[in-house]
Amino acid sequence: MKILAPDIEHAVGTSEDIFGRDVFGDGLLKVFELSDDALVVALDEPWGSGKTVFARRLARRAKDQKFKVVYFDAFKRDYEPDVFVSLAAEIIEETGIKPKEKRVLKERVKDVAKIVGRVAIKGAVRGLTAGVVRASDFEDANEDVANEVAKEIHAELDRIIDSRLESAKAEQRAFESFRQTLSDLMSANDDQKPLIFIVDELDRCKPTYALSVLETIKHLFSVKNVHFLLVCQLNQLSAATKKMYGSEIDASLYLEKFIHFRVTFPRFEKRENDRLLKRFVLNILNEMPDDDQSGQLKDSFADFTSVVWRRGDYSLRRLERLCTLFGLCMAFTNKRTIRYPAIIYILCDLKISMPSLFAKAKDGTLAYREVKAHYEFSDDPDKRDNDLDWYALNWRYFLSSDKELQGFDVSGFRSSSFEFNIDREDVVRFLANKIVDRFAFPT
Repeated sequence: MKILAPDIEHAVGTSEDIFGRDVFGDGLLKVFELSDDALVVALDEPWGSGKTVFARRLARRAKDQKFKVVYFDAFKRDYEPDVFVSLAAEIIEETGIKPKEKRVLKERVKDVAKIVGRVAIKGAVRGLTAGVVRASDFEDANEDVANEVAKEIHAELDRIIDSRLESAKAEQRAFESFRQTLSDLMSANDDQKPLIFIVDELDRCKPTYALSVLETIKHLFSVKNVHFLLVCQLNQLSAATKKMYGSEIDASLYLEKFIHFRVTFPRFEKRENDRLLKRFVLNILNEMPDDDQSGQLKDSFADFTSVVWRRGDYSLRRLERLCTLFGLCMAFTNKRTIRYPAIIYILCDLKISMPSLFAKAKDGTLAYREVKAHYEFSDDPDKRDNDLDWYALNWRYFLSSDKELQGFDVSGFRSSSFEFNIDREDVVRFLANKIVDRFAFPT
């Protein structure tokens, strides 16, 4: 029996494709296979939407379809100083090229790496000497000596620039040789499928690293039969661009230089989306503690997740956390325990999505009007969401005063309350403290 929602390894390995993303991935692979152009495609989805699970499943399916595949977790590698070497090393090690071809490609990589390294060093020298070294920096030295040192540094800079001009053609040849070798190795046979290089978690990297990956892909890996899929959130890359180059830059225009087009996960109309979400949640809950009511609570909780999903601020990862909290509540209770489903479901959600309201539930100061406003309960039949009626009735009963309940049919609620010997006004506070708040998630 599981307590936590499935981890990534479980999600990657499952045979069930609830949201049809494997089919979507197969379509992407077909685009890559048919394209004569070297493509850079961005999968643009928010955090927690399942991008990493999709990327790793896609890598597995691509290998099954005989593509050469590299999966690269950029966030785990953004401590590495040389982006080019990191990307090239993955191609050498993961694409299964023959030993002789591997040696040839390694030599080409070494040639380019030396150049890239020298350029970086020279950039550092230029940065250190561009107006930084001045006679006034040598406060303890004779002014003539200080000026002489500065002259020597500038003379060395001149020699570096001269050398750079002389070697420019040789460097260009090294770049072209690497690109040609890479392209040839990825298309040795006419029927050979291209290389799919999947770069995951790019939007979580340091801005300097993220943009260096984009620039390296553009300038050194843009060759026939090599395609890149960037798994990221583009607005985060835009923010990284502004951080690097200033807020005045048109970040979207800048990114267009590196990314040919963006794609997003398939979207569904409401009824189909609710059905898929319910399947997703029930798959998680089925391995969690029994609800001691023949699955009725799990089923109604799965319906509740569709309600909160519609508010637009939930991701699949957040739903998994909500399921974990609900599963823990079930583990600590049984059908002989007071556990009004409509109250517990919303308390679980408030604990994750609106901690300030949950804190009020704990200390007994939460008002019905606050819950009503948060979940948009409506008393107007023309504006009412029927899926919310049951929750609205329960919360109205347990949070309203006797005066406010005048004319409200409470017979069903009273009969169910007597068996637990707890006052109506204490139910929400009791459930918040004794059931839902037993567990805390890291923030």
